[in-house]
Amino acid sequence: MSVAARPLLLLALMTGAALPARAGGTYVVASDQPAFAMAARAAVDALPGAKLLRADDEAKAAIAGAELVIVVGPLAERLVGAALPATAWAVAVLTPRLSSLPAARSLAVPVAASATEVLGLMRVVVPSTRKVAVFPAGSSDVAALADAVRASGLEPLLPKAGEPFPAAVDRLVRAADVVWIEETSSVPAGGGALVVKAAADAGKHVVGPNRATVLQGALFAVVPDPAAHGRLAGELGARVLAGDRPSSVPAPEGRIVLNAARARALGVKLPQSVAARAEAVE
Repeated sequence: MSVAARPLLLLALMTGAALPARAGGTYVVASDQPAFAMAARAAVDALPGAKLLRADDEAKAAIAGAELVIVVGPLAERLVGAALPATAWAVAVLTPRLSSLPAARSLAVPVAASATEVLGLMRVVVPSTRKVAVFPAGSSDVAALADAVRASGLEPLLPKAGEPFPAAVDRLVRAADVVWIEETSSVPAGGGALVVKAAADAGKHVVGPNRATVLQGALFAVVPDPAAHGRLAGELGARVLAGDRPSSVPAPEGRIVLNAARARALGVKLPQSVAARAEAVE
């Protein structure tokens, strides 16, 4: 971006005015899946002048002169990673992968909800909660996660090093009021169903990592809101174009998937602010 163009961009960012169309330098690349398409549209709305491209071979050629590319989903990330110009920046959204993009020139919108958000909702939905058993994601800072639980006024319970998974499930379900599976990677394949069944048998509740776990019987999960994620990606892109390089990216507010049958059994009454974000499933 030229020095002359930067003041115009900064003025647009501060006043909310539309950015001028860029000369093919800013792109949003996404595949056609509904969630990715929704996020891509939100990113374009937050970054006027960006061109929306389908994640295919034509996009590889189109981004050859890009200054910034927002990549939506794993397919787009792999495709853009193979074609990103040497000086271009990338913002990744709705993808747990980052290995395809240059670490020094990319930002990522966190896929999972923040611990603070999940724990706060836990206190609202199950106010009697005192002890929380957490199956942390493999990439989590376990000490920081435990601190977040304590900061929310709850007592953390965690798997022990080297403890077999079935033994950890049995011990933690018996000791906790609520069991939280932080991410799908937190448990082995099929482990979510085992946790949900053990908790149901013990009259305990599970906060899951995704919709599938809720359908299995977890009480609720906080899942990505594609529009919120895409909007944040567009906003990050605008900051990068303005010369800013955020050192960290907060997780956007997610959508709540609530198990309606379990909620009825609990007599859960969600505050309007929470209910507005909730999707009930049976």
